[in-house]
Amino acid sequence: MKFCLLCVVSVFAAACGSGTTEPAAGTAGAACLPVSTCDAGLQCKDGRCALIAPPPETAKDTCKPSCEGKECGPDGCGGSCGDCAGGLTCAPAGVCACVPDCTASICGDDGCGGSCGECPDGLQCLAGTCICSPACEGKECGDDGCGGSCGACVGKLAECMEGACLCDPDCAGAECGDNGCGGSCGHCPAGAECIEWLCEFPCTLDCSGKECGD
Repeated sequence: MKFCLLCVVSVFAAACGSGTTEPAAGTAGAACLPVSTCDAGLQCKDGRCALIAPPPETAKDTCKPSCEGKECGPDGCGGSCGDCAGGLTCAPAGVCACVPDCTASICGDDGCGGSCGECPDGLQCLAGTCICSPACEGKECGDDGCGGSCGACVGKLAECMEGACLCDPDCAGAECGDNGCGGSCGHCPAGAECIEWLCEFPCTLDCSGKECGD
């Protein structure tokens, strides 16, 4: 009996000597087992109510965009450093630049103030392609330089010479008269007349002393 009383006194003395007080139920540090009774914002961990730890930072949260000296392109964190205006392309260095485009052109503007090439003499650039340009300025007939014609001469103006239709004089079988081009096929001697391109002398009747005959 004395032994039991001594034990009780010892336990009571130990409890009084510790000087500790159990936290209120549900608060931080309070026991939460076997049933979790932790207040809001707390969780039961290792048998005690403890503050809920914030989630670890993700790579996205810690990524710092890298756009120094750049005006376009990716920022290294899934975002963008900016977009280029129309007609410009973002170069690998992160700057907006004009990129020449001659994919479908062999001549003409490359889109950046340069040239995709020049056409040989006699050809002109049209829509990025060298084509033959007919040369008919000041001409009314003859070759156009591209396998075609600048026109054809007709009628009296049948001869083409250096791009101009010239009149072809016609004096076949003629001794005199108009050549058809404003010129003459010849002149008759004195006393003769030009009748239908032939020189004719007028006939004078001479029947003096004759009764018959020529």
